[in-house]
Amino acid sequence: MIKSLNKAYEDDEFIYMCNSCGDINVPDKPAEVGDISLLTLKEKILYERYWQDGSGFWMYVLRFKNGDPAIGISLLFDVGWCEELFNQEVDSLHRASADELKREWMSSLYLAVEDITETVIQPRLPDLDIYLGKDTDPDGHEMLVVVPYNRRGELEDITKKLDDVYELVGSAL
Repeated sequence: MIKSLNKAYEDDEFIYMCNSCGDINVPDKPAEVGDISLLTLKEKILYERYWQDGSGFWMYVLRFKNGDPAIGISLLFDVGWCEELFNQEVDSLHRASADELKREWMSSLYLAVEDITETVIQPRLPDLDIYLGKDTDPDGHEMLVVVPYNRRGELEDITKKLDDVYELVGSAL
């Protein structure tokens, strides 16, 4: 099911128990880095056996309000990605032109991400929650695919189904 990441953040639907670099987060103390003892057993299993760095995606260990753990696979769509796609550096332009181009890119980019998620990614992963965030990252838009604890053994297959997302979104622009 496709859900709003913006709304999930508003509702505190889940918390990130580790960041994409693998630092353990301390609930209610975001400036502190914790240790693995702060994780539940299932979260420890996800963190130690399934969380990866350098997989082509950003991965997180999540804890939902009801206590359920999951892996979050995140994809970021930002101006830097657009610059590579279009082979054009925004900062080389006059400031007003650069700001206008960034707004245009980011607006079109979110529509493309939304469309590819609805038409390609959700059908590939029909029983997983996919969160779309508009401007949820300081640099741009996000897609977060949630892999519940009981589906952890499928993580490799799920990431393979996401391998071409950037290419698909790029071709839609």
